[in-house]
Amino acid sequence: RHSVRCCSAVSVPGWQRHPGCAVWAESDGTRMGGCHVYRSFFQAAAICAAAGGRLCSSRELLDGCASLTGCNHDNDLIWSSTAREPDRRLPPPP
Repeated sequence: RHSVRCCSAVSVPGWQRHPGCAVWAESDGTRMGGCHVYRSFFQAAAICAAAGGRLCSSRELLDGCASLTGCNHDNDLIWSSTAREPDRRLPPPP
């Protein structure tokens, strides 16, 4: 369970767009119903969809496109839409 931040490729009233980013983002807007912590992936995706957005990609999060959007989530684990890549450090199964 992680915190929730949402992104959108189109402007959503009250959401922020940082310089150098192609998306608008929010963490606690009225459309989101305030801050969300300890949510499942499916809960986070539903919160973002209901607010008119989507989960941010890991690249958007790493690039800071959703930073400073509220809820003090800047140092929290945030759900992203990016699928996890396999851990290449693990040896192959026997």
